[in-house]
Amino acid sequence: MKLLDLDFNLNYLSYMKKAMFIVVVLLAVQASAQMNLVPNPSFEDTVACPVAPENIIDATFYYSASGSPDYFNSCCSYYMGVPNNFAGIQFAAQGNGYVGLATYSAVSAPGYREIIGVRLSQSLTVGVRYYVSMVVSRADTAGNNCATNNLGFRFSTVEHNAINLNPVPIDNMAHVNYPAIIFNNVTWHQITGSFMADSTYDYLMVGNFFNDFNTDTAQCADIGYYFVDLLCVSTDSLMCDDPTGVSEHHNMPFSVFPNPADSYIEIMNIKEMTRYQLIDVFGQSIESGQLTPGENQINTTRLSTGMYLLFIENQIPLRIIISR
Repeated sequence: MKLLDLDFNLNYLSYMKKAMFIVVVLLAVQASAQMNLVPNPSFEDTVACPVAPENIIDATFYYSASGSPDYFNSCCSYYMGVPNNFAGIQFAAQGNGYVGLATYSAVSAPGYREIIGVRLSQSLTVGVRYYVSMVVSRADTAGNNCATNNLGFRFSTVEHNAINLNPVPIDNMAHVNYPAIIFNNVTWHQITGSFMADSTYDYLMVGNFFNDFNTDTAQCADIGYYFVDLLCVSTDSLMCDDPTGVSEHHNMPFSVFPNPADSYIEIMNIKEMTRYQLIDVFGQSIESGQLTPGENQINTTRLSTGMYLLFIENQIPLRIIISR
């Protein structure tokens, strides 16, 4: 080999090492800055198809922090289905599932609250501002259509689990809450906000944390009940301001769910035959293949927990999180 060729190869290898180091650092920064810390944020991943009320544990990662919240999914028949169910008619804001929460009870059980809990994918950092969002829609069946206010977010360093007889206290405290009464039972209403973390919180809870005296109601015969979808907690304000729940979906002709994923990802709305490639944080190609028009499913069971980039020809790369 000529000396010139040797110098070129050494310089090229040095350049590639530096380039890969920069890529890894940038991806790590992006993951921490733009990641939605709520696993299964649109309730697509299921432990089991819901067949009866009081079944929040059928939604992967979720549990009851108070009362007996409900989980709805299109895999079920009418009673716990999507869009038709016992509480009303509503399509999912994204995908096939959402949850339902009782926020107030005027007659049957005064003071009753249903609140969901989930462990975040990583602890919050003290002194960092976090942005939160969700979409809600009021139920519209008789007896479940009371309109209320104060739906919100509360964080904790411990797991408040009603099954373990440690429900979250209803003590008029939420890190972010929506003070206005929400009447909308036709479309989804987005709630957004932010707060500065004052502890290394590991758990998120969603519901009405205010007692009856501090809860405003309207059109109230008995139960205040709301559907909830698209939870978001992130240091990236744009991510939680995006009603699709993932800021990376802006201007993208295709969509991917679930994300974070476990055993598979669905790639939706592919318009024409094209190729894809999954790249790990070290720039290594893990998997590649061809996509056909319509819906495509990629098996991710052999992928390790972590972050990957999904490249689809002529499209912006999409970050995929594998979480188990």
